[in-house]
Amino acid sequence: MKKRKPVTKPKQEAQLIHKIVYVKPPDNFQEMLDASDDILIDWLIHKYQKDKRN
Repeated sequence: MKKRKPVTKPKQEAQLIHKIVYVKPPDNFQEMLDASDDILIDWLIHKYQKDKRN
C-alpha cells in the first residue's frame, strides 16, 4: 500500500472521508454526524441512490 501525503485541503479530506465512509460506514452513526453534517448528507444521498438501484 502506497503511503499518502498529509491531507491539507478540506475538499481532499472530505473525499478521503467519503471513500472510507462508502467502503464501511461507521458502526456508531454519531461518529459520522460528528465528522461533518455535509458528509453525512452526501452519504445518505449516496446510500439512497444505491438502494434505489437495487
